[in-house]
Amino acid sequence: MKAITTQYAFLFIIFHSSYERQYFAGFLCRAAGMPFVVFGRISLTFRPQPDQNPPTNYAAFVLSMLKKKMNREDSNTIDQTVLRHCIALSSSYLVSDTCMDPEKGAHTWFTGFSHLVDVVVALHAKGQLELETINAASKACSECWSVAGAWRGLEGCRDGVRKLAPKLKKLLDENGRTYRGERVYAP
Repeated sequence: MKAITTQYAFLFIIFHSSYERQYFAGFLCRAAGMPFVVFGRISLTFRPQPDQNPPTNYAAFVLSMLKKKMNREDSNTIDQTVLRHCIALSSSYLVSDTCMDPEKGAHTWFTGFSHLVDVVVALHAKGQLELETINAASKACSECWSVAGAWRGLEGCRDGVRKLAPKLKKLLDENGRTYRGERVYAP
């Protein structure tokens, strides 16, 4: 009887739930010069460890960034570059908040995004809103809409975008496509 030697090994992973992981391993082996495939199934259960990172929280991130990055000379102004950076992360936080905390993630994402839209509206009211910032907010709405529709279980987050997008649309010129005569991002 010849010994079987494994020349190649592949591991295919399918996630079954957040605590139980199902592993399907396929090994391509060569025995007596003839390749064949051996499949096996291993089921393991993992419990969250206390030293794991806490779930992301877009609302907390937004508030901490805005608090840290307010213009120190004039506490009534906000660095719009930082604001645009926070806005640009909205679709990423939509995924991470809802994946890392399925119970509260949609709420923390919506709260953070809502705070940012409120800041954009306030900057417009003060006459300080920059075109790049309204463009970033428009693009973020579009990205969040797409992500919420593409990821299973996030369809409800589209309601959040539906609530916030009209606030931004009210800031546009009468034609609904420009802001102070300049074109605004539209998908």
